[in-house]
Amino acid sequence: MVQGVVGNSPTEFRNGALGAFAGLASFHATIQLVCVASAVLDLTIDRGRALAAIALALAVSLVFASRFLTRPTAGSPSASIIGSSPWIAPVSWLVTSAVLLWSVGVWVRLWLLAMRRPPYDWDGLSYHIPAIHEWVRAGHIGWIDNLPDVPFVNYPMAIEANTFLMYQALGDSRLVSACNLWYWPLAFFAVVVLARFLGARGAWPWLAGALLAGVPVFVTQSVTAYIDPSFSASVMAAITASVLPERPDENSHREDAGHWNTDALRAE
Repeated sequence: MVQGVVGNSPTEFRNGALGAFAGLASFHATIQLVCVASAVLDLTIDRGRALAAIALALAVSLVFASRFLTRPTAGSPSASIIGSSPWIAPVSWLVTSAVLLWSVGVWVRLWLLAMRRPPYDWDGLSYHIPAIHEWVRAGHIGWIDNLPDVPFVNYPMAIEANTFLMYQALGDSRLVSACNLWYWPLAFFAVVVLARFLGARGAWPWLAGALLAGVPVFVTQSVTAYIDPSFSASVMAAITASVLPERPDENSHREDAGHWNTDALRAE
């Protein structure tokens, strides 16, 4: 009964979800590395350099994603079938598709809400947003060679660095309340990949990822400058990357994702 839901034999694990996860993880890591490097080299990031950094991050993400994309091998279970009931798989995909559409709708509406509502959260106004403000004035992140006057801004702030670069590229301060929403896709694919690693097949990994949109604190804080949702997404990604090398058939490629996802732990 459970064999269709939780696989009990090694299968070809590289797939579109793993490729998307690797690409998203390397994208965020590249953004962080560019921000740190610009501060070390004392280079200001203007609009042109910010756009170039995003283009570089996209190129790197495509390279890493391509290393994990492959078609399922013959004999690999592609759908979860419980027992011999032929209707379980189509019903599960129908339900999962509906939940996926709902979760995407929640994500899009949160973007609209973040664009329309000014920041109001205590920690965001105390040091998250002031840190980004100082970096915008300086042209790069400012905790490399000195400690700023803003409290608590003396540690790697990866989420803020991502928001800083996006502001430099797009010039829209309304994006500051959407700093967590950039990380929703990373959290989604981290859950999907981890579920597949644990043996879930068919629609079930995608359903697990989509249900993140039903976590109350994950949703409510995603339109604030509190970075807890994006930090949680980064931890999910780090955990997922750390267990992938346990699959012996693809150790070399999975270690690449593990190395890149160590940057995710610098989010908090």
